[in-house]
Amino acid sequence: MDKLGQLKADYKRGCMSILDIKWALDEVERLKEENRIIRQDRRFRRYMSVLQENLNLIELNATLQDQLEKAEAKLAKHQMVQA
Repeated sequence: MDKLGQLKADYKRGCMSILDIKWALDEVERLKEENRIIRQDRRFRRYMSVLQENLNLIELNATLQDQLEKAEAKLAKHQMVQA
């Protein structure tokens, strides 16, 4: 029987020791810390995903801006030739 199973059995019998209670509290604190780390890691990954998406959009915007400037230059040149 694992430690948690032992604690449950002791609790049902009404004979939990102080060491068992301390272990349970320590385990809860450890799991809270582990969950905090997992949540922090997930937030970081989501943040990095958003940053990557923003970078891709900035690069796409720059490319489209360059294409627009080239098209405007061609149009201006074409209008000068026709005039």
